[in-house]
Amino acid sequence: MLSLLSLAFTLQAQAGIPTWTLTPAPSLTIQDDGTPATQFVRIMGLGRLSNGGIAIANRGTNDIRIFDARGRHVTTFGRTGSGPGEFRRIEWIGQAGDTAWFFDSGVQRVTTVLLSGKPQLLGTTALTATGNRERFYVTGRLPDGRFVVTTNVSPTFDGPPGAHRLPGSAGIVARSGDGNVTWLGEFKSATIFVHSPTGDVSGTSAGPIAFTPWLLVAASGGQIWVGDSAGDSVVVVRASDLSRVTVRLPLPRRAPGTALIDSVKAQELERATNPSSRAFTEAKHSKYLPERLPYFEALVAGSQGEVWVAAYAGQRANPTYYLVVDSNGRLRGRVNVPAGSRIRQAGLDYVILAHEDADGVESIRVHGLARR
Repeated sequence: MLSLLSLAFTLQAQAGIPTWTLTPAPSLTIQDDGTPATQFVRIMGLGRLSNGGIAIANRGTNDIRIFDARGRHVTTFGRTGSGPGEFRRIEWIGQAGDTAWFFDSGVQRVTTVLLSGKPQLLGTTALTATGNRERFYVTGRLPDGRFVVTTNVSPTFDGPPGAHRLPGSAGIVARSGDGNVTWLGEFKSATIFVHSPTGDVSGTSAGPIAFTPWLLVAASGGQIWVGDSAGDSVVVVRASDLSRVTVRLPLPRRAPGTALIDSVKAQELERATNPSSRAFTEAKHSKYLPERLPYFEALVAGSQGEVWVAAYAGQRANPTYYLVVDSNGRLRGRVNVPAGSRIRQAGLDYVILAHEDADGVESIRVHGLARR
């Protein structure tokens, strides 16, 4: 009954939100044409340049690939390594004009690159700030150059068996990367399942439950958006004075359906590489399925201080929609995206989708956006 009431409230609330539309066909597609430059593995972020080109951060090869406005590969910046202009594990990309910042969790630093023309390395910033919490990673950048950071979730193998909700923290680090982290608070993050069939640590497995919620954090304009995806609201923190408000989102409360559960379990079993991982998957699906799904799956920084909230779809292969919230916390529009696609950048009159087909092949699609 609660789910039905929640759905009724959501439909009523969403009825007043205009639906913004994407052009039926993309204006630009960058896809596998048989050349290495168009073969992507784990696209972690991208940015549209002032000349209409696209910069794509590809984690699989630890490089940044630049394409012109027609989708032709122009050049590649970076490679695997720890030296200047090299990357170990690209996690996040931020952009202002043609300047981009790339956070590398492998060496805990931010690399600044000018992407127009021939890419130029502008500098690197080591993140040495003291946090006295779990290791943190960058999830945003403020207009004054400070970085927004979020702590990792680190499950332990010697804890009590069963499912446990772990905490996460969001904070601000100086643009120089040093000093102390200014923490905004501790929030709930992932639910971790500890599977210990023998009671011996050596035989214990740990990892997120199916359909786990997460702590999601984004920076847009001068505000930081913090959301526990197990709930239907986000906390908006003004970076200038750390004042905050809570914005409720008209997203439905849903239970995981049988088809979704079976599909996710089958995929996890297919990826299992040994008997231990298969036993872990079987155990968590038989004992610790959540009663409801998360409300949302991503927070994407938009233009003019907007944040685009992706409704939880359960799997990348499923379609979803985004609720666009402006800097004052008002719902401005809803944007539907097709199956396999997720928005990676949202502008005033365009969006860039990262698409993954049934075979896991990744591509980029640019669509025009009509705000109605």
